[in-house]
Amino acid sequence: MIIMEKKQFDIIIPVSYKDCGILKKTIRWVRKNIETQGMLYVITSESCFSDFPSSFCKKHHIELINENKMLDSLTFGRVRSLLARHNKANMTGWYFQQFLKMGFALTQYAKGYYLIWDADTIPLQRLSFFDEDTILFNPKKEHHQPYFDTITRLTGITQFAAHSFISEHMMVCTQVMKELVAKLADEGKDWVENIIDHCDMSNIQTFSEFETYGNYCLTFHPGLMKPRLLTTLRCGGRLFGRQVSDKELELLALDFDTASFERREYPPFPRSVVACLDRVATELKHRIKNI
Repeated sequence: MIIMEKKQFDIIIPVSYKDCGILKKTIRWVRKNIETQGMLYVITSESCFSDFPSSFCKKHHIELINENKMLDSLTFGRVRSLLARHNKANMTGWYFQQFLKMGFALTQYAKGYYLIWDADTIPLQRLSFFDEDTILFNPKKEHHQPYFDTITRLTGITQFAAHSFISEHMMVCTQVMKELVAKLADEGKDWVENIIDHCDMSNIQTFSEFETYGNYCLTFHPGLMKPRLLTTLRCGGRLFGRQVSDKELELLALDFDTASFERREYPPFPRSVVACLDRVATELKHRIKNI
């Protein structure tokens, strides 16, 4: 059994309307398997606040943050306008969510550490994130060269880790993230604009907040982090869909530390029908709210 660390931290989960349904299940398991006295901050659009009733928030020690009011300089509209200059306005949500994870360090909410957690990933085991003062992270094998090209242009870093830092979670040292964000700014440009202007937009995806933060730590704060391998299931959606039951999650826990349930994946029939209807209902609900 893993002994939980005493160091305290908050948890942040940026989420779009598409993932609010699965997030409520994720939160229950996060509170069950990730021990911290800190807050759980759900960063989302104000239109999604109604998906999280006050009774649910009180029970699970949750505070909702309006994604467009977390930082004055960081809004969906501003990121969209900056990307539109590069004809990439369609990528706004993808970049915006990464900036929210980084920008949280600059807010009044941030304390010493915060854990970034994916809305569609459920922790199946009790997990620790520190070995004394060293942060534990889960290394992965993927490699996408445009991410590293952008890091070099932004920071001058040319030596990178042999593994990937892109995972379903990341424990962040607030002070180091603030330091990184300050270095990502340039004369006349804040960090958000400067990152976008340093991306090679001929590629679909050219920036990774986790690769940038991880390799920055490796270069300027060696010893701050060390790898530990978790057994993760990425294709939980193909097995059970997002309607996975607690009993099924307990069965997965026999073999895995975490399981992810991506929206684009469908389970076998007849669950696929339920998953499809749920997806249609989510879109309809979102459009009605916008109207």
